[in-house]
Formats: sequence, C-alpha cells, structure tokens
Amino acid sequence: MTFLFILIPSIQIFYVATIDALISTFLLGSLYFYLRHRSFINIIGSLFFLFLASFLTFTFVFILPIMIGYELLIRKDFLRSGYIILGMALIYVLISIFFNYNYVNSFMIASALENRYGFLLTSNPLSYFSSRIEGISEIILYFGPFLSLLMVLGLRTQKRIESNLLTIAWLAIFSLLAMLSTGAFRTGETARAALFIYPFLILPVASYIQKSNISLKERNILMYLVFAQTILMQTFGFYYS
Repeated sequence: MTFLFILIPSIQIFYVATIDALISTFLLGSLYFYLRHRSFINIIGSLFFLFLASFLTFTFVFILPIMIGYELLIRKDFLRSGYIILGMALIYVLISIFFNYNYVNSFMIASALENRYGFLLTSNPLSYFSSRIEGISEIILYFGPFLSLLMVLGLRTQKRIESNLLTIAWLAIFSLLAMLSTGAFRTGETARAALFIYPFLILPVASYIQKSNISLKERNILMYLVFAQTILMQTFGFYYS
C-alpha cells in the first residue's frame, strides 16, 4: 500500500516539488503521535509536528476536527486534544509576547487577501459553487479513477467491519469538505494545497483490498494502471505552484 501510495499522480507530481509535501508529513506525524497511547512524550510529539505544520500553512486546522472527532467517537475522552489545543495556544501567545508576531492577525490578513470581496458564497455565488465542484473534481482526478472507485467501495465496508482507520478517513473527508465550504482553495490548486488528504483517501483502498482478497496479479495490474495515469499526466501536463 505504501508503494501504491507513492505511485498516485498527485504524489508523483507534487511531493518532490512543493512545500505541501512537508505539510502533509507534519500533519501525519502529529496524527501518528496522537493515535498512540496517552503519554507526555506522545502529546509533545503530536504538538511539535502540529506546530511545524501551522508555521507553514493556516490549513493545518484540517487535522483538528479529525482529532476531536476521533476522541468523540472512539475514545470518549477529550483530554488529549484539549492538551494539544491549549499547547498550541500557549506557544503562539509566547511567540506574540517575545517576537511580536500575532498568528490570528496574520490569518485575518491572509483571509482578507484571499477573499477581497468578502465571503465568496455571498459575493459571487456562481463562482463559489463552480469552484467547489472543480476543487473536488481535481482531487479525484489526481487520485485517479481506479483508486477513487476502490475508495468508495472501501468506505462502504464501514458498515460491515469495525475499523478506526476508516473512521479517520471519514473524519478527514468531512474536515476537507468543511474547509471547502468556507471558500478555501482556489480552482486549480486543490490537488496541491490539499495534498494532505491523500494519505487518508488511501486508507479505504487498503481496507477494500485487504477484505476482498485481491490476487497478487490483480494488485500488480492496479499499480500499473495508477502509474500509467501518472506517466500520462507528467508527460502532457503543465503544473505551476
């Protein structure tokens, strides 16, 4: 599954060329420590990687609904996410005091620059709905039709199996849709700027392949098809970041 993930068009195209690969890695690092047993080291590890991601992009908030939702649905314990959120707040309060850098104010400036005419839904409803559809379509395109189909089939297995990873995948999808609903991401940049979603989309694929007992030959065919799309997009596409 790791090798298949590397072959995904979005990963092949953007991982070696953009800082979004680091953002995706930091968010995964934060989630990795978060999902482990509760300890001081794991909380600090999760907080550390979350801070690194937050210093690269405001879209780091993508991971917060996943953490909170996981505790609400699985752990029934909000202490860990509470510690992490309070830790992030404390870090930026200290940065504001010692370095005179206001993170919230920077976010407001970035939001104003991104939405010069106000909330896109009210300022330009047609552009809002068309760009949301285009953004979702772009993510699917860069994920590929074969993996997208397996992802849908894998998500449907949630009804038949108990899987925390599938719950995380659902939470990630809902978190991204919530971000898109706010008007985030311009058309033509979603597959890059939302690169962090692809590790979560591969989880249902892994679940379906595991439960379906797909033969080695069929797995190889799947990898060939995914990589063929990657080659075509790399050969004939032009990408700007």
